[in-house]
Amino acid sequence: MKKGLFILPLFCLVYSLVWAQSQAKIQYVDHFDNSHHPQIAYWFLTPAILENGQYLKDLDSMISKSPFDFIFLDAREGCSLEDQEKMLPIVGNIVKAAHLRNVKVGYRARLSKSKQIPESSMERFIAEGETKLDGSGKGSCSMDSKYVRSRKSFKQQVYKVFLFKKTKEGGYHVASLLETKDFQMEVEGETIKVKVDAGAKYKGYTAYVMAEFIYNILSNHSKEAPEQLKQFLDGYAGIPFDGVMLDEYSNFRLMPPWLLHFKLKGLRLRSFSIPFGAKLKNRTGQDPALTFLQMRYAPDDQEGQRIKSINTYMDLMREGAMQVENVLYAHGKKIYGSNCFIAAHNTFHNSLIHDDIWATGIKWWSIPRDNGFSDEKSPIPTRMGIALAYPSNIMYNMYYDYKIKRFANKTLTELQYGVRTFYHAFNDTNWGIGLEQPSAVAEIKQVERCARLLNRFNPSLPEMKLLIIFGNEALQNWYPNQSTRGKYDINSHLKIEEKAVQIWKAGYRNALVPSDLISEGKLRINSQHQAELNGHVFDAIVYLYPQFAKSSTISFLEDFASHGGKLMLVGSATHDFDGNFITEKMDKLKTLSTVNDFDIASLPLLGLSKNAIDGGTKNEDGSYVFTDTVGFRKNKSANFSFELNGNVYSGKFKGLAAIKIAADGSLDKLAAAGFQTLFKNGLPLFSLSKESDVYLKTKEGLKEIVIVDPSKQVQIVQSESDQN
Repeated sequence: MKKGLFILPLFCLVYSLVWAQSQAKIQYVDHFDNSHHPQIAYWFLTPAILENGQYLKDLDSMISKSPFDFIFLDAREGCSLEDQEKMLPIVGNIVKAAHLRNVKVGYRARLSKSKQIPESSMERFIAEGETKLDGSGKGSCSMDSKYVRSRKSFKQQVYKVFLFKKTKEGGYHVASLLETKDFQMEVEGETIKVKVDAGAKYKGYTAYVMAEFIYNILSNHSKEAPEQLKQFLDGYAGIPFDGVMLDEYSNFRLMPPWLLHFKLKGLRLRSFSIPFGAKLKNRTGQDPALTFLQMRYAPDDQEGQRIKSINTYMDLMREGAMQVENVLYAHGKKIYGSNCFIAAHNTFHNSLIHDDIWATGIKWWSIPRDNGFSDEKSPIPTRMGIALAYPSNIMYNMYYDYKIKRFANKTLTELQYGVRTFYHAFNDTNWGIGLEQPSAVAEIKQVERCARLLNRFNPSLPEMKLLIIFGNEALQNWYPNQSTRGKYDINSHLKIEEKAVQIWKAGYRNALVPSDLISEGKLRINSQHQAELNGHVFDAIVYLYPQFAKSSTISFLEDFASHGGKLMLVGSATHDFDGNFITEKMDKLKTLSTVNDFDIASLPLLGLSKNAIDGGTKNEDGSYVFTDTVGFRKNKSANFSFELNGNVYSGKFKGLAAIKIAADGSLDKLAAAGFQTLFKNGLPLFSLSKESDVYLKTKEGLKEIVIVDPSKQVQIVQSESDQN
C-alpha cells in the first residue's frame, strides 16, 4: 500500500512535467544576450594607455570581462579628441576592433578650436555698478567678474553708462534718463574702475554703469558655435561611429556653489554677446542696454516693464546651449544615419537654484534626444519627468562613485523606474572607481545581468497618474520679492524638487516637468482635454508657482481644470510673463482648481491613490517590476506580491523580477533572476524545478521560455494550464 502511494505522486509529477513541457517552447542558454537598449560605459583615453597600443589590449579586456555593448570615448589628462590628426587612427582602430566583437562605439563631441575667434562673437559678462553723483556731478564705482569660473578675461571695457533720477529704490524717471560718455575707465586685473564727471547740472543723479568682461570663447548665440560643432563632427565622419554625445554642454560657466567664497555677495553678472544682443533687441524692440537697465530699474515705477525685461532676457539666455544641442542631433544623424545614438545629459550640477540655469538653461527635459538623460543623484520625480519627455521607454542616468556597492545598489534599484545606468568610467582616475577594477567588474556583472533581463522584457515606463509642473518663470525671476533673491540671482526659495520628493515619499508617484514643455508644445491638452506629454496621459496636475506664467500656460491650466481635470494650484500670481496684471484670471483659475495650496493631505481629492506595491513599480503597459538589493547581495530570495483584478500574484526572486499578467489572469510575460515559482492566490501558476534566470513570453497561446542553464537540467514543473 505504501509503495502504491509513493508511485501515484511520482506518476503525477512526471505527467505534470511532461505535460507542462509540451505546452512550451524551451531554449537553454549560458547567459542572456542584451537586446533593445544598449548597456553603456564611458572610457577615458589617456596618454598612458595610448603608448604601445595598450588601449587595444584594454579594449579587449573590457569587452571580455564586462557586459557593456556600447562604449563612449572621451580623452583626459592631456589627451584630446580635438587633436584629430593624432586621434583619428587610434579611434579608427578602436571602432574596428569593437565592431568585430559586436560592440558599438560613440564619442564625445566638442566645438572645434578656432585659431582666432572674432571679438564680435565672443562670450561676455556684463557687470554693474552705480554711484550717486555729488554736487559737482562726479561719482565713481568699481566692478569685477568674481563669479566667472575662468577668471581671466580677454578684454575689459565699459558697455554703457546711464544717468537718471531715482523715483525709489529700483525705479527711475523715464524723462530723466540719458546716456553719458563723460567718464574715465581704469583696469586693474579683473576689476574695472569708472569715474563719472557729468557736470554740476546732474547733481543728485544716479550713474548706472555697465562694464563688459570679454572672454576668448565663442558665444553659443553666435553663428560660429554651431558651425564649429559641425566641423568637429565632420572630422570624424570617415569612421563608422555608432553614436555621438555632448556631456554637460553649457554656456560659459560661472562658479559652482562649492567654489564660492562666503565673502562673495549674490551674482549680479549677466551673460551677453553681440549676437545675443541682436536677438534680445528683436524680442524687445529696444536697445539691449535699455533692457539690462530695466531688469534692475522699473521705468516710472512700472513694475510690469521690469518683470517683462527680466523674463525676456532669462528666456533667451537659457536657449544658448540649445543652439548647439540641436545641431548635434541633426548633424549626428546626418553623418551616421538615423540609428545614430545621441547622448548624453545636460543636468550639469543637478540643481534648479544654483549655476545650472546660467550654464544649460535647465533644459533637462528639452535637449534633442531619443532617450531622456540625467546624471548623478537627480531626484526620482525629476528623472521620471525627463524620461516621459522622450520617445524611448527607458532613460539613462550617468553615474560614478568611489564605493562600488553603493554604485551597484543605486543601479539595481532604479531599474524598476525604467532607468538604466550610463557607467562612468573605464580608466577613471579622478571621479570614481575605474570600471576595470576587479571589484567593479564583479558587481557590475551581477547588476547588469538583471538589466539584460529587463531589457529583454522591455516594459513601458512607470505609470504616473500625477504630473507636477513648475513655473520656469517664477524660478528665474525673484522680483519684486527681494527676500527670495538667491546667490545666483534667481528665486531660490521655491523648493520645487523638494516638494516633488515630499509627494513621492508620501506614496504618490509623480513626474516633475517645467512649464517650458507647454510653450514648446511637448506638453499639451489633447482632444479629450487631458494633459498629455509625449503620449503619456495624467489624471491630475500639481502646478507650482504660476507667477509670471506665459499666456500658453494659463490657457493650458484653464482648459485642463474647466473640463474636469483635477488641479492643485500652488502659489499666487499678480503678473504674466509680459508684466500684465492677471489677478482676475488667477481668481477664475482658483475657482476651477480642486485645491489651492500645497497640501499633501489633500492629494486624494485629486483622485489619487498611494502606491501600494512594496519594492516595485507598476508600468503603463500593466506590467510590474520589482528590485531588491539586500537579498541579492546575500544570495537570498526576496518576495514580491501584487493584486490585480481580485487576484494576488506572488513569488520570490533575486535582484529583479518583471511580470505581466494577461487580461484573462494568465501569465503573459516574465523575466526574473533567481526565480522558481509564481503563485496565483497561493497556488503555483508557473514553476521551475529549481532556481534560475528565466524569460517567458506568450505568443499565439504558446509559451516561449528561455532558461539560463547550460546543463539543461532545469524543467518546467508547473504551468497555469495545470490549474484548469
